[in-house]
Amino acid sequence: MLSDTNVMHFSVLTFLSGADCYFHIHIYKGKKMKKIIAFLLIAILGLVGNANAQGGTHLTIRNELGGDRLCMDASLDHGIGDGAPVYVYRCHGHENQRWTVTQSVHGQSAIVGVDGFCLDVRGASRQPGTPVELYQCHFGSNQKFVVQQEGHIKEVESGKCLASLGTRDRSPIVLDFCQNSPNQIWLLER
Repeated sequence: MLSDTNVMHFSVLTFLSGADCYFHIHIYKGKKMKKIIAFLLIAILGLVGNANAQGGTHLTIRNELGGDRLCMDASLDHGIGDGAPVYVYRCHGHENQRWTVTQSVHGQSAIVGVDGFCLDVRGASRQPGTPVELYQCHFGSNQKFVVQQEGHIKEVESGKCLASLGTRDRSPIVLDFCQNSPNQIWLLER
């Protein structure tokens, strides 16, 4: 968050030690500088994230329901910013389908997308059917997930899983009660 003194504070988990690490960065106001900061944040998260199947950088997140056809996609329809929808869309591998998944020693992950925006449960709601979106990274509880071995991506605060609501392009990704169904199974690939 940018304050009156033009100082930005990031609270980021150091995923190797599990301790909190704080970055204090002096910046200038402006869109270009925000992109530079977003790039640096992705680089930092990529360095501390594991390189295993559950963490890393430049990952495609495919939904099992769509086979190899549907990927987690950040909408570019109205530009990237707070509240940009995240849905499934046919896989094309462009930047809006590339994700950085960090992982702490506690198994909690931040999922960082295009321009350094984080995957976020809208309004920090815990209700089934709540969509996910892009939002400036604040690493609050509605931006923490557990990527499980069997493919579920579980939001930490609610304990609910990410689910695709269909197999068509732009089908929303929402919170839902965890089940063993293909619409809740996500494959992280390089």
